[in-house]
Amino acid sequence: MTQTFEAIYDGIVFRPEKPVKIKPNTRVQIIVKVEEESNKTVADVASHLFGVIDVEAPSDLSTNKKHLEGFGE
Repeated sequence: MTQTFEAIYDGIVFRPEKPVKIKPNTRVQIIVKVEEESNKTVADVASHLFGVIDVEAPSDLSTNKKHLEGFGE
């Protein structure tokens, strides 16, 4: 069985942010992926998304909403 959940490391133990479906004293294997703080801007994220779907985004996309009309319908 595999579960993925977010946890906080307090310097001694990992504390899940939400309840997990594991019985107490169950031996588990933990693989840790540290989430880095993001300094990305909305423009960075939009640029990445448009790049993924291979669409050229207009340079005024964030201020000119007419470009989004019909998008996602």
